[in-house]
Amino acid sequence: MYEGDNIRKVRKAKNISGKQLADLAGYAPSYISELEHDRINPSIDTLENVANALNVPMSLLVGENLHYPYVESKGLKVADCKLPYYKDTFKQFSDQWLYIIQNWDEEDVIEAMIYLRSKNEAIELRKKKNSK
Repeated sequence: MYEGDNIRKVRKAKNISGKQLADLAGYAPSYISELEHDRINPSIDTLENVANALNVPMSLLVGENLHYPYVESKGLKVADCKLPYYKDTFKQFSDQWLYIIQNWDEEDVIEAMIYLRSKNEAIELRKKKNSK
């Protein structure tokens, strides 16, 4: 589920103005304002464009609440992050996969979070290397 306030929080944490974000994402400043105030329901493509313009994973802008290491590693003030949660995507999961997820214990969740953190760090290192 999309929350416009997340766009605003991330944008402000990165010291980017609404106009700058609009220019980076290819939208009018008024459209960015509408997004940030939850006045419109954006497409996934729009959210991807905004996330790319902010240089953050789209998961920060949508989904279910989950503490996400990316935020702390970037010094952002967004305490709760979002993981993607799309009804159509969710429907594609098999019953077996859902059974596995529903039966995870605390150790499984910790292992998954460690993996996600290391994966995110690897992606960030690759981005830094490619930008040089």
